[in-house]
Amino acid sequence: MIFATPDFGAGGCVLLVLAGVVLATLVLSLLAFFRGIDWCREKPPNRRWLGVLSISVGILLPICTCCGPSILFRLQHDTPPIADVPIGLIREGMSPGEVRAILGPPHLIETYHPPDVKWTYWRDAIRLGWYVVFFGEDGTVKAAHGD
Repeated sequence: MIFATPDFGAGGCVLLVLAGVVLATLVLSLLAFFRGIDWCREKPPNRRWLGVLSISVGILLPICTCCGPSILFRLQHDTPPIADVPIGLIREGMSPGEVRAILGPPHLIETYHPPDVKWTYWRDAIRLGWYVVFFGEDGTVKAAHGD
């Protein structure tokens, strides 16, 4: 539904940036790969090592671009992102232990107002989707919603 209106705003801009990163990665990978092949075919073979290195970069660059965010997310948070928004699972009045049992440890805990606490769970590795649980002064769930 991002493209349902002519003014698709920030969501459309994020998609355009992601498409640009994918396109740039593809172009750089292909250039490195084919340039490496050219260097490997040169006579005398004094640049063959550079050709092998360039071919390796051409193959590994898209793999690292696709897998990198997921690996970095797991290293930073020790848990994977939650796949689906658990609609109806988190109810008002639940304790933090009950929430942790259902969703696991939160990816981000914010306490801007000391009695109120906000737990954020990311739905994807690049942090576009989220699910937030708010705890009130009594330490139980006050509200929960996702993107």
